[in-house]
Amino acid sequence: MKVYFLLALCVIFPIISQITMKKGMNMVGQFNSGNIFDIGFLLKTFSNPYVLGGIALYAINSVLWLMVISKLPISKAYPAISLSYVIIIIGAYFFIGEPLTMKKIIGSLAILGGVSIIFMK
Repeated sequence: MKVYFLLALCVIFPIISQITMKKGMNMVGQFNSGNIFDIGFLLKTFSNPYVLGGIALYAINSVLWLMVISKLPISKAYPAISLSYVIIIIGAYFFIGEPLTMKKIIGSLAILGGVSIIFMK
């Protein structure tokens, strides 16, 4: 049962990380060809606490993922990660204000259906 808790964290942590980094990048500004090598812009980006927090969560998630795949078949564990696509759409709607469209809802339902089939006994 512990492995499924870890798997759930591996679904949730990247979502929190993505939303956190997006919030940070909304504060920092956009990367483009003119500033990608600009040291000042890079320092501003990588000193932003939201960006750093998101990167830290990804690092933690990597360790958790290694624990999960040491215990579950990858063919079962990895499809569960696709649940993050569904949750990120909901999180982006509530925390960033991105639109929730019918296409996103239908696509999310298809993902949920597919993952449910994989986890059926």
